[in-house]
Amino acid sequence: EVGLGGRLDAVNVVTPLVAVITAISLDHTQVLGYSVAEIAEEKAGIIKTGGHVISAPQPQEAMEVIARVADGRRATLDIVGKEVYVSTGHLPEIVSDEEGVPIYQALTLAYEAKGNEARGRMRVQLPLLGSHQQVNAALALAAVRTLVRAGINVSRKALTKGFANVHWPGRLEIVRRQPIVVADGAHNVDSMAKLMQAMYDLFYKRNLIVVIGVSTDKDIGGIVAQFSSGDATLSGPKVEKVIATRTRHPRAADPEEIARIARARDLDVEIAASVAEALARAEALAWEATNRESGEPIVLVTGSLFTVAEAREYYGLAPDLSEEG
Repeated sequence: EVGLGGRLDAVNVVTPLVAVITAISLDHTQVLGYSVAEIAEEKAGIIKTGGHVISAPQPQEAMEVIARVADGRRATLDIVGKEVYVSTGHLPEIVSDEEGVPIYQALTLAYEAKGNEARGRMRVQLPLLGSHQQVNAALALAAVRTLVRAGINVSRKALTKGFANVHWPGRLEIVRRQPIVVADGAHNVDSMAKLMQAMYDLFYKRNLIVVIGVSTDKDIGGIVAQFSSGDATLSGPKVEKVIATRTRHPRAADPEEIARIARARDLDVEIAASVAEALARAEALAWEATNRESGEPIVLVTGSLFTVAEAREYYGLAPDLSEEG
């Protein structure tokens, strides 16, 4: 992660042993471009002449750009799903604690033979939840294998320990257990779609109470369109309540606008003046449904990293940076 984009980011002055490009989607369009191909052009700016680049699976138009730039700069390009991949022969599984709260996923990463090197597999425990993190894990392994070939010693034990101990605040992070409150900084259409899929996988048939605050420069309509007011389906769980709010950040969108867009999609919406007020209301609604046969709903805080940051403050997981604090 070099920052915003890649081509013009200050970190791009270095010449890395390996460059990694994660999944590309529409975001920061006013700076990076209004198509996936344009954004891929900016991301591909980190590819160095004669270097090595590893890419996540991409939309075709993005992959064409990355492949063209890599070829033009005589860089070696590896793509997750080919040289390194998540094994389908040893299916991933979600592991929960005795209270039914998911704590990690176990998956097998596999890598193809290189020259005379034997094929291998690695079963890892990954505290990062969501199937999209499986691809990120494969990216990480591919990057490390490139470093090993460059002469850097990284043991298999160090790899498995690294995967097992990784922590990423604000990404499908369970910030409270009773009721269950999940915080995720999804703030564009693609990341929200992945989040809804992950919530379906992790909390099958449990409804959601969504606390959402969004920045003004985001596609609010596209983000809210990922919420389903109907029964839970493979594309995501039922959202039984949306609580629109705003953060202290000056770019925070008006919750009235978020509410208007959500109501147009037949979602049941309330408005809260602050993230703290929204969380208190969401918890109260969850507690009211404690004896429900299908289980109490899950509280999901999302829409912005600023919203998630204030939620983490609320639950004592980060310093309170408000003026009152």
